[in-house]
Amino acid sequence: MDMDYQGMKEGIRRRLEGAAEDFFMAGYLLRQVSENALFAEDGYKNIWEFAKGEYGLSASSASRFMAINARFSIDGGEHMAEKYIGMGVSKLREMLGLP
Repeated sequence: MDMDYQGMKEGIRRRLEGAAEDFFMAGYLLRQVSENALFAEDGYKNIWEFAKGEYGLSASSASRFMAINARFSIDGGEHMAEKYIGMGVSKLREMLGLP
């Protein structure tokens, strides 16, 4: 993904306002910010402080978005597996608890 940190931040903000696929993508971008410790550029100590400070997200919400992406993506990436496209975020959230 060819996007700078500011682009990632704006992408998260836009996607939080949309449908399940957008929550999925927000989770992907949050994972990228976390895995690359980009939150430190704004002085945050961790992804949870970043999510709260930038977007008002609780740690549990940010964690859920990241988990939805990790679980329902193709190879942990930015594309949702075809069979999950069109499902609501609440259904995906419920499915996180299933084996």
